[in-house]
Amino acid sequence: IPGTREFIFKRLDSGPRKGDLSVLNVHPQQGEPQNFLATPANQPTVEDYAVVALLPGFDPARSVLILAGNSTFGTQAAVEYVCREDSIRELLQRLNVTKATELKPFEALLRVKIAHGVPFVEELVAIRSRSN
Repeated sequence: IPGTREFIFKRLDSGPRKGDLSVLNVHPQQGEPQNFLATPANQPTVEDYAVVALLPGFDPARSVLILAGNSTFGTQAAVEYVCREDSIRELLQRLNVTKATELKPFEALLRVKIAHGVPFVEELVAIRSRSN
């Protein structure tokens, strides 16, 4: 199964958050961090990150949609994000897509807030178009 290349889930191997899962920002844009870190593993989860990616499948006529989070909270938020019309509108606008035929492979990163065990706010924090 194809994987992401711009936003990669990775455990930190050094520093004060060593062992925590982060989303590595492979090509940070101006003002973006190298790693997006959710709530530390030893604390109740109040923030998470999720990736939404549309990638080419093994058959060029097919695509793969990846919806994944640092935790199940992030994954749930990614699923809900792509199921909401206003979120899809925002995503397509950020990708400069006006017609479905214009949609090309992309990777997007969401910030997720969690309260009482429920993801309740997602913010599209970064997006990358992919050439293949």
